[in-house]
Amino acid sequence: MNNSINDTYILRLTNWSIAGTSSNSPVLDANNNEFSVKVPNSLRAKGKCKCSVIGGEVLLELYGGASRITPNDARYLELQSNIPYLGYDCETNGSQAVLIASAITDNTQVSVTPVLSATGRTEFTCPELPPQITCKKWYLNADNERVAAEAYTTKALPVEVVLQLEFLEDSRI
Repeated sequence: MNNSINDTYILRLTNWSIAGTSSNSPVLDANNNEFSVKVPNSLRAKGKCKCSVIGGEVLLELYGGASRITPNDARYLELQSNIPYLGYDCETNGSQAVLIASAITDNTQVSVTPVLSATGRTEFTCPELPPQITCKKWYLNADNERVAAEAYTTKALPVEVVLQLEFLEDSRI
């Protein structure tokens, strides 16, 4: 039995930066639907980790109904990442972690958050953090088809996801 205590690290991913533009600033795609964030080498070098989603939010529209990222008949939104994990996901045809998945209960809802509870937060084992984490928004349309949430706005609406990382060999670097 391993009684060692590992440090806990927080990795906050957003599609905006208040620190100004730098080589570590989030990079948005042309459709404002996907963003990428460089992962610090100090975290990558630590290797395998337990990753937990402990918070986050995806804004669906600007207040007042402008620039909504999904059509009014969308019923479900996800934030998919390229973070690898042990296992398989039949929806993404592989092992790319869905970090936030939530129902859209009506067309006046302005944001979605991950479903978090004391016993049910999303946790997975990541073999190694990638050099860059890319997150993309998807929704299910009225025909239950998975569609990239990129055709309904010209603005980059805020996205945030907060990850808690516990490295299995925290003594590395």
